[in-house]
Amino acid sequence: MPRVMISLPDQTLAAAGLTGVEISSEVNRMLVLELYREGKISLGRAAEMAETSLAGFMDFMAGHNTYLNYGEADWQADEETLKRLM
Repeated sequence: MPRVMISLPDQTLAAAGLTGVEISSEVNRMLVLELYREGKISLGRAAEMAETSLAGFMDFMAGHNTYLNYGEADWQADEETLKRLM
């Protein structure tokens, strides 16, 4: 896996409540969350990239006031799938 080194001011880390080993993991999860918010990746892919379960990522989303990207078109597609399966 490629590694990138970044420099963050101490005050940024302190405001985020990040210390030690958890920094990389948390920054990764926040970046993945933003990719999901922007619609660049699916929920399943976001959970994979965040290295957590789907339910775990959904809990993380809820903790950051982010909700499912699920609109009317998704609802209709799911409804059609259910009809086919019945």
